Amino acid sequence: MRRCLKHYNDGCTLAILQELFERLYVLRMQVFHGAATSGSRLNRATLERGARVLAALVPEMLSIMIANGHSEDWGEVCFPPIEDGRDG
Repeated sequence: MRRCLKHYNDGCTLAILQELFERLYVLRMQVFHGAATSGSRLNRATLERGARVLAALVPEMLSIMIANGHSEDWGEVCFPPIEDGRDG
């Protein structure tokens, strides 16, 4: 918290976002590797806060990407669609 407040006061929003995404990544690892399982009370408050952060952040990030990302090279799609011969 102190580190984020210092970054905030210094105007270092990138450092705050890096800290936030590192913590969300740890939470993701806990969910997908069993430390925050369904029905468990372990990490539940943290999981709920993380979900609220993502619910607020993802739409904003998508809006920025849609509005400003048309000239960006986003690279290859990590998981391209599989052609299965069906239409639509």
